Amino acid sequence: MGAGLALVVAAVGFRAWVVYPAFFFLDDYVYLDDAGSADLGPAWLAEPYNGHVMPGARLLIMLVARGGPVDWPLAATTSLVLQACAGLAMLWTLVRVFGPRPGVLVPLAVYLSTAITVPGFVWWAAAINLVPVQVALTLAVGSWVCAMRTREPRWVILVAAWVTLGLCFDVRAVLTLPVLAFVSLAYFAHGGPLRRAAVVLGARRPAIAVLAALGGAYTAYYLTQVEQITTRPSVSVVAALAGDVYGRTLPTGILGGPWRWYDPAPPTALADPPPLLVALTWCVLLVVVAWIALRRSRTLRAWVPLVGYVAALVWLVASTRSSAAQVAGLEYRFLTEAGVLLALGLGLATMPLPGAVESSSARQRPLVAPPPRVLVAALTTAVVLGGTWSAATYAHVWHTRNDSEPFVRRLAADLSAAGPVDVAELRTRDGVLSELVFPRNNTRTLAAPLSGDVSFPPVSDDLHVVDDDGALSKAAVDPTVRSAPGPVPGCGWLVDGPALTVPLDGTAPAGLSWLRVGYLLGSDTSATLVAGGVAVEVDLEAGLQSLFVRHNGDFDEIRLTGLPAGTNLCVDVVEVGDLVPFGPA
Repeated sequence: MGAGLALVVAAVGFRAWVVYPAFFFLDDYVYLDDAGSADLGPAWLAEPYNGHVMPGARLLIMLVARGGPVDWPLAATTSLVLQACAGLAMLWTLVRVFGPRPGVLVPLAVYLSTAITVPGFVWWAAAINLVPVQVALTLAVGSWVCAMRTREPRWVILVAAWVTLGLCFDVRAVLTLPVLAFVSLAYFAHGGPLRRAAVVLGARRPAIAVLAALGGAYTAYYLTQVEQITTRPSVSVVAALAGDVYGRTLPTGILGGPWRWYDPAPPTALADPPPLLVALTWCVLLVVVAWIALRRSRTLRAWVPLVGYVAALVWLVASTRSSAAQVAGLEYRFLTEAGVLLALGLGLATMPLPGAVESSSARQRPLVAPPPRVLVAALTTAVVLGGTWSAATYAHVWHTRNDSEPFVRRLAADLSAAGPVDVAELRTRDGVLSELVFPRNNTRTLAAPLSGDVSFPPVSDDLHVVDDDGALSKAAVDPTVRSAPGPVPGCGWLVDGPALTVPLDGTAPAGLSWLRVGYLLGSDTSATLVAGGVAVEVDLEAGLQSLFVRHNGDFDEIRLTGLPAGTNLCVDVVEVGDLVPFGPA
């Protein structure tokens, strides 16, 4: 246990280096924006997000949102604590399942170092879903083995608790149940499939009933209460995904890869293992699996949970992200739990399972000689070092290529200095918030969590915009149409009565745009601005001013109506178009 704890501590230290220099990205900002305006209660906790029911994750989101504006150290700490729990859970399960033997250190080291779990850790939105699922899956397997060995109800209760915990963070935790079923059938019964099922059902009927009820209730709730985002994928999509996952991504990840990353949309990156290393990986894997099988009996079944679970993940990805099938198979974030099942499979293949009816065991007459210990140590070391290198190079992309970090830090500083301020809700560039979170890829999503003094009004006399670098600037309009020159020299369009009509030199195009009215007014008043049949109540301030109004529609003139008698108002210019920065805030 001491050596195992040392490995966990070392892994947590490395993961601290991975996560603290990173920053929020994409969905993280949507989460924080939602939490900033939400009331913590059952309705909000149970609200799905893109098909994810995640009340546990929402609690963590609220914790970080209330910690202060974009508190990345707090968010990173939640990820790191969850990862420490995952490491400790794996250590506990390996020791509980296989006993306190040195052999458990190999699968533990492989799990702690694999790059398979890193993309689902460094991105906070993924970590608060996927790392708890790893914890729940690991502890559920360990507790279920204990339940199969004994008839103590506490283990069944713990299994149900772990599965429930996982389901509070992501729907993928439901795949824990087939893993538990396979462990029962493959290791705690013998005979054909029907006999095995009958033996397990007869011996553990209450435990199976509890888990079946839990899985059935959750599935019914999810299918009836959550908007489904799945589609029926084509055979070609599934085949392409499976080819990438099983042909390149998974095998190289098992042996410490992928060693190289491709980052078309940083800071996320895709596995890009060199073809020569892919071929070498397959050769090494086949030799290792065959060698273990020739030395020990009943070893091939140990890999079924890994292969089957990944197949289920491939189907889920194909049915929810078919439009991204060409790259989804290279994204380890979709395969995170494979790291857990890799470690468990390695243990089941190489060590006896105490209390099992059928466990892997040394052949009485091995068909090959035992590998030299130095070779086993060298291969394990290569896998651990390779995984660490792959994880570090992936983290480097997050440390250096997240365009949203300098943008948000600059915006936070400018909003803090500005105090109460009106900001236009505009789209952000793709590197900061991409179309993947449409329609939330706008300045409101980023600015609202940063300051309680920021407003996004449709009408403002002091409007600001956020430029591509996150700097807060005065707003101006880049006109597509503007007012015709006014007839009064030095004034433009002079009010003569309760209303004023200002014609434009063309028709403003349909669609969302902003108009700016530049005017000179003797004293404060209010009026109604009419454009394209849409009326907006506006307040006009004395002096030389600009009024910004968001508008959606086409029009070729504006009218100011409801002006009090004797109003002294000159309208110099009306501009309609897109907003652009115009000097410092």
